[in-house]
Amino acid sequence: STFNTDLLDNLDFYKSGFPARFGGKMSSVVDVETKEGDMNEFHGNLSLGLIDGRFQLEGPIQKGKTSFNVGIRRSWMDYIIKAGMWVGSKNEDFKDGSDGNYFMRDFNARLTHKFSADKILNVNFFDGRDRLKSGLEDDDTSMDLVTDWGSTLASASYQHKLSRGLKGKFLFFFT
Repeated sequence: STFNTDLLDNLDFYKSGFPARFGGKMSSVVDVETKEGDMNEFHGNLSLGLIDGRFQLEGPIQKGKTSFNVGIRRSWMDYIIKAGMWVGSKNEDFKDGSDGNYFMRDFNARLTHKFSADKILNVNFFDGRDRLKSGLEDDDTSMDLVTDWGSTLASASYQHKLSRGLKGKFLFFFT
């Protein structure tokens, strides 16, 4: 998945007919909301799989007022590919001189502070990176291709309930 599901609260995909809050977008919008951390107790999740591993921890900084929720994921494809190539290099029929690997990692964090039931501050951060390396070598030539790509996103929002039927939300973001 592109998103660490341990931290997701809601995900909406709009391919047309965008709500007005997204402005004049012309293609599509993915609206991602992360979970608020638990305001009262600490808990987390550790998952190790064949393709990746993930760790998530949430809890209070100040009980009932401030919480955090952080998560990190990393794939092991680079280690699996390296091990396979090492085993293959020991086989006389496989010595073709190729080399390569791929991995991805991402980090999510959310901090929530409730000044009151009507005044809430949220700060979110995401950083994700992918790296693809491919190489080929024979007696005459050598070629390496390394491609790195990723995204860094940060946002801060302040919600204020002005009256029973009216609320304001101020959002600042960086991509």
